[in-house]
Formats: sequence, C-alpha cells, structure tokens
Amino acid sequence: MQTQSPQQPHQPPRTHLRDYWIVILKRVPLLVLFTGLGLGVAIWVTRNQKQLFRTGATIEMIAPRTTQRSTDFVLAPAILQDTNYLNTQLQKLEMGETLRSALETENVVARPQLKKMTTEELVRMHMGQVTARQRPGQYLVDVQVTGPNAEVLDDVTNALVRHFREVQRDEAEKRIQTRRQELEEKIAAAGSRMRMMEVDKRHELEAAGFTEDTFETEYLRLSEERSRYVDEQTTHNIGLINDEAAYAAFTAAVADPALGPESLSQHPRVLQHPELVLLRSEMARLRIEREELRIAKNLAEGHPDLQAIDRSLARMEKRRSEVQADFVARVIVDYEGRRAALERLDALVEERVARLREATKVKARIDEINADIGRASEDKRAAQRELEILSQNSFGSGEAVRIVAPAREPDANSPVSPNKPMNYTLGTLLGLFAGVGLSFLLDYLDDTIRTKDELQRITDIPLLGVIPRIEGKGGETHKKDLYAFHQPKSTVSEAYRGVRTALTMRSHGTRHRVLALTSAGPREGKSTTVINLATVLAYSSKRTLIIDADLRKPRIHKSFGLENARGLTNLIVSDGEPRDFCQATNVPGVDVLPSGPIPPNPSELLGSDKMRDIVARLRRDYDHVIIDTPPIGAVTDAAVLGTIVDGVILVVHAGKTRSGIVQRGLEQLRYINAPVEGVILNNLQVRGRYYPGYYNYYYYYSYYGAGKSRSRASAKSPVAAKAGEDAGTPEA
Repeated sequence: MQTQSPQQPHQPPRTHLRDYWIVILKRVPLLVLFTGLGLGVAIWVTRNQKQLFRTGATIEMIAPRTTQRSTDFVLAPAILQDTNYLNTQLQKLEMGETLRSALETENVVARPQLKKMTTEELVRMHMGQVTARQRPGQYLVDVQVTGPNAEVLDDVTNALVRHFREVQRDEAEKRIQTRRQELEEKIAAAGSRMRMMEVDKRHELEAAGFTEDTFETEYLRLSEERSRYVDEQTTHNIGLINDEAAYAAFTAAVADPALGPESLSQHPRVLQHPELVLLRSEMARLRIEREELRIAKNLAEGHPDLQAIDRSLARMEKRRSEVQADFVARVIVDYEGRRAALERLDALVEERVARLREATKVKARIDEINADIGRASEDKRAAQRELEILSQNSFGSGEAVRIVAPAREPDANSPVSPNKPMNYTLGTLLGLFAGVGLSFLLDYLDDTIRTKDELQRITDIPLLGVIPRIEGKGGETHKKDLYAFHQPKSTVSEAYRGVRTALTMRSHGTRHRVLALTSAGPREGKSTTVINLATVLAYSSKRTLIIDADLRKPRIHKSFGLENARGLTNLIVSDGEPRDFCQATNVPGVDVLPSGPIPPNPSELLGSDKMRDIVARLRRDYDHVIIDTPPIGAVTDAAVLGTIVDGVILVVHAGKTRSGIVQRGLEQLRYINAPVEGVILNNLQVRGRYYPGYYNYYYYYSYYGAGKSRSRASAKSPVAAKAGEDAGTPEA
C-alpha cells in the first residue's frame, strides 16, 4: 500500500466574468420565460391603463430694475426676492384649491366645449395633475396640466396661469398699499415725536433758569467768567507761594521786639530790594572814602571832614531803615490782601463752576434732544421721499408675472400616458433582471459540483482528470462504457489517457497495481469510468483486470456482454483458482471478474480474509487490477475495500454530485486511512461552456498524428486495428 505523496497547498481559484456568463447560459430558458412574462405584464398594464393628455403654458416672472433705491424691495415682485416664497407660490399653484379658485374666477364651466361639466368635476379630473417648475437660471416657469380630456386641458391651464398672474398682481399692489400706509404712519409719528421733543427742550431750559434765546449766550458768559477767575486764582496762588517764606519771616520780626526790623537786613528779599541795594552801595563807598581820607590826611576823630561824612552816613542809614520798614510792611500787606482776594476768587469760581455744571447738564440734554429731533426729521424726509416715489408708481404697470406662451389643446392622437415604448422596454428589462437574479439565486443555492474549480475549492486531494460528457441516448449505456474502445481518438479517450498519465506520474516509480474506484452517490458514471480507464491502461500494453465488486447492482458483465453465473461471490466462498473465474473481453488486454450471484451479506464477503487473498493472487497475474465498488455514501463496501488496495479514486459526476456528499465520502475514506489517490470529475459538459477549445484541439492533434498508423493497421482485424492505433498514440 503506497503512501500518498504530499500535495501543494490548495489555492482557491479566482472568479472570472466567464463564470457569471456560464451561470446565465445554463438558465437561458428561465431568462426567456421571465422576459416574456415581464413583456406580457407590460402589455396587459398598458392596455388597461387610462389615456392621459398633457398641455402646458409658460409664464415669465418680470425681473426688477436695479436702481438701488429703498423702494425697490417693495416695487419688485415678491416671488423674485425670496426663494422660499416662490417655491410656496408654485406649490400653491399645484393645489386643488388654487385650481378651484381659478376655474370659478374664470367661469370656465360656462364655455360650450366643456359640455356642461361642473367645477368640482374639473377639479377632481385634474387634482394632483398640475406641475409648476422654474427653469434653472431663468425667470421662466413651466406650468403643465395632465388629464383624460384633451379638449378642456388648454382652458383649464390658461385659466390657472391667468389666475396666478392676477394673484401676483394683487399681491404686488397690496404690498405697495401696505408700504404707503406704513410710510404715512411713519411721517405722522416722526412729526409728533419732534413736537414732543421741542416741548421737552423748553421745559428743560425753563427749569434751569434759561430761555431758548439766551441759553447759548449765558452759557458762553459763564464759561468765560469761570476761565477768567481761574486764571486770577492761578496768579494769586503763584504770588502767595513766592511770598509765603518772606511773609512768615517779616511777620515774625515785626511781632518780636527783640528781633526788630534790623534782623531782616540780611533776608534775601530785603537784599534784593533795588533802593536798599543802592543805599548799601553808597554807604559802603562813603565808609571807604572816610577811611581813606582819615589815613591820607591823618585826621583825628571829630575832624569836620570826617563828621560831614558821618552825618551823610547817618542820613543814609535812616533812609535805609525807613525803606526797609516800608518794604516789609508792604510785603505783609500785599500778602494778606492777595490771600483775601484769593478767598473771594475761590467763592466766585465755585459759584461759577456750580452754575456752569448745571448749565452743562442742561446743554447735554438739549444736545441729545436736538440729535433726536434731527434723526426724526431725517426719517420723516426719507419717508416723504419714498412716499413720493410710490405715489408716482415708478415701477410701471406693477405687473409681476407675464404669460409668455399660453396653453394649446393637445393632439388627441398623442397621449402622454400610457407610454408604450417605455412600458414595454421597462417590462422586458424588469423580467430580464428578475430572470438573471433568479438564475444567480438558484446558482447560489445549488451546491452541486459543476467545474473543476468548484471541486478543488471543497477538496484538498489531487484532480486526476476531467472527463467530458459522452453524448448519447440514455439507453445506450454499453456504448458509453466502451467509448474508449470504439472511439480511441476522441476527446473522451484522450481525457482517460490523461488520468492514466496522472496516475503514472503520482506513482513515483511504485506501480499502483490495485485501484478501487468509488463515487459519492449512485449513477455518477463510476462503472463507465472503470471500463474506459481499464481500456486505456490495456492500450499501453498492460494486462488489466476489472473486478466487479458492486455486489448490490453489478453491471460490468452487461457492458461486455458476459455471463454473470460465476464470479466474485462464487470465488470467495470456494477454493477455486481466481484466474479460472476471470473472463476475457473483446477489448484486447482487458479481463473481467464479474460479481457473480448477488449475496445477502456483501460487506462481510468483501471484508473477509479470502477477499484479501484473492486480490493478492490477482496482483501477481495482472499489471493493473481495477475494482468497481458501490458508492461510498450509500454503503460501506468501498470503505472495506479501501483497506486492501493500493489506492482509491473518487468519481464525481459534474452537475449532479453535491459538495456535502463528496466531503462526507472523503471523511469516511480518511477515517479508515484509505490511500486516496485523487478524484476524477466525470460527465463534464464542455461544448460551448467549460474548456471549449482544449479537447477539440487535442483531438485534432491526435488525428493528425495517427494518419500513418491508421493506414498500416488497415489490413488487421477491427479490434487489432483499434488497438494498434491506440498503441501508436502518444499518451496525454
């Protein structure tokens, strides 16, 4: 029993657009059915749908002239100033109440073409069928009305747009009238406010002791007097500061007899007195002159010349004393007089400041009142100017909406609904989309294995080969079983040769002499695969034996036209030679050990030691032994045989075998450690769907290379000729 070689990590295949196309192609009848159903529903709906007609009118919102005047916002249409207002008016235009008002205002029902219809009938007929849409970036609005009666649509639409125009005109006039009343009230209120403020100003002046005529002059006089008194205060303060030290010294000397006026002779103010400075200078000169005369003439005291000088000095000293005393007295008097004057000035300044403070408050209040009067006057003048413009109706006629294109009666042969091309196209597309969606849903719910990619996605065992579907009727099973024998150059035969090559490459020098083929479920082409695989093995000069171990529903003998009276069951229960129970077939190199009579206990027979001995003895007589076993998912026969063979091959029917069954079958084989060699995907549809070019190309290549072999084998028997042709064909 050969150990299974390690496999490369499984790589999930990528999905291509071809896979989606294949899903659709598989269910073309379903797509045709749903497409036809959608078209049929569209035709039925179209035939039962009421005919509707449509007409429309175009109105223009008159754009305002930009003059940047305060009245522009009143004179311009309101529908152009506020987008929300415009949208509101257009929504109102689509409402049934607006339609009713328009029909009643225009008295549309009185027209003869309406055939005595009432207003309510017209409203119900066109309720919800009115649309009003503004063109982007334009002042145009398209109003459309849809209804079942083409004769009345133009009358209804024109009545509606005319009513809308009148409503907007009335709205514009109402806004102008409202604004005129507001301006008149504003002018009257401004005049009244100005009169009241004049009265308040007069009361303020009278309460402060002023009149309106003398207030400015009196306020100016008080300001000038306060300034003058303040200047005098400053002058007296400076004088007092300058004389304060001298005044203190002089008053102290006068008040103290011990000091006397002579004590002030060295005071800076006294020393700076001009007359005293002159007297001191003259007295100093006389003293110098006396001393020089006395020394020069050596005069004694009492000399007449000296006495004359002394008398002059005495007179000057007396004058100095008098001038000093007078200066001291004058400084004291001036200081005390200036202080008294400063006290008077303080009282005057305080009184002027108090009056001026009161006058300033009055002036601030008067200025505030005058400013209010000015603002009220300006408001009054602005309102008067705006009222004058409104009175002149400078905007012109006051129109806000103009009818550009009135509605016309629609063609009775061209209804807008039902739209047959659109309905038919939409029904067809919806049916097609529903069919495609259902196809993908069914494909998603279908877990059968259909391609080798799907098989590789759920298993990690090698794919030995893909066998195309053998075309033929259901009753020609024996022809399918011997297809490789009858059609050795077909794509199917080449596929089986590919399986043979894969087995040879996987053996790595060790021959897989005994192989068991099983399937996940019944009727999956297992027996057909056994026979055709044995055929291509025999074509490679290998003696091959097929053991029909399906002891429940055997059919290998039927495919070869053999008797099944003696076979595997007889061999197991007897001591005969296995070669004696094997039968030759019409396929050169292929022998068959049929199943024999169907026993009541197949599993016990296949799991017996005698079965192991039979397989071991046949291994020595044949190059290859292929055992056909029952489905692994139905009974345990294949699991029993899996322990005595070199390898187990699982056959999967494309488009029939479910992925869960395959996985469970592989789990059973692995549970008993059966040597699983790989899987064969059987009965794959390749024409126009999966791998459409490979097998056709390979068949052409084999046919071209086998031309000489066919000519050489023409003299042989049919079986030998086919065997020779197969032997001369290179392996896949």
